[in-house]
Amino acid sequence: MNRSLERRVLCFLNLMVLALGVALVSGCGAARAGRFEAFAAAGMKYSEARNQFLRHSLDVNIERDTLELRKQHGALDAAGRARVLTDQDKIVQERIAILADLERHGAVMSQYFLALARLASPQADANAAAAATKLSGELGGLTNALAKKSIGGNPISELIGQATGMAVGGFRNRALERHLKEHAQTVQRELTLEEELLRVLTDEMIADRKALQVNERRTVLVPPFRGNAPPPEWDAERKRFLLAEVDLTRARAAQDAARQLRMVFESLAGGADDGGLAALQFAIERVNQFVGPGGK
Repeated sequence: MNRSLERRVLCFLNLMVLALGVALVSGCGAARAGRFEAFAAAGMKYSEARNQFLRHSLDVNIERDTLELRKQHGALDAAGRARVLTDQDKIVQERIAILADLERHGAVMSQYFLALARLASPQADANAAAAATKLSGELGGLTNALAKKSIGGNPISELIGQATGMAVGGFRNRALERHLKEHAQTVQRELTLEEELLRVLTDEMIADRKALQVNERRTVLVPPFRGNAPPPEWDAERKRFLLAEVDLTRARAAQDAARQLRMVFESLAGGADDGGLAALQFAIERVNQFVGPGGK
């Protein structure tokens, strides 16, 4: 081999080694920020779906409250009826107020996910980092205000998780990495609270819907069938009742989605390349199915 050819071969081999080294560093040594863009997009869809779930839970809660008022009606005199109605209206108004607070929290959470998507994109700038930082702080402030309240007899302060000192991986996007190292624990706390709040609301909603279904069976389905001939509309009523019971098995969709959201965030922040994004997207779709026209 002449010296000129030898030099060209050595040069080629050196370039190959350099290219391999760059590939290893970029592919394995740092997590892909693009995954956070996909996560943030899923987070915005989650925020919308969970707000629909909150409204659905309120509808069911009011229906159950009205049922209980009807049960008490016959045992009370006029003054007692007025008093119990006033008391129950106050309880429902308090529930409406706390759910409005939670919707506000969800709206800011959606804005945070949007800022996170901007920060994770290749076009991220200082404004994206500032927006993500501002919104993470706003979330923390809303949670501190929520901590003074209760829902379903549960003090929200007891539902707020403690920081676990979660580790943050290395990212090629240094602005994203700095943001996560400074604020990942705050976001983790918010997502843990989200999961716990939806657990409480789901437990309560399931109990409310079961009570409503028991009453419906007793008052709507059984009496006509015990008669000589059920009216034609009875068939459709029975079908609707049975399908509502099946739908109740999907009631934990929102709680499951909240848990998946937290787990994916922790995984991606730790440096994973996927973290379960497909499972998160599926969980969000199940929430939409539950609160959509076919789930009510």
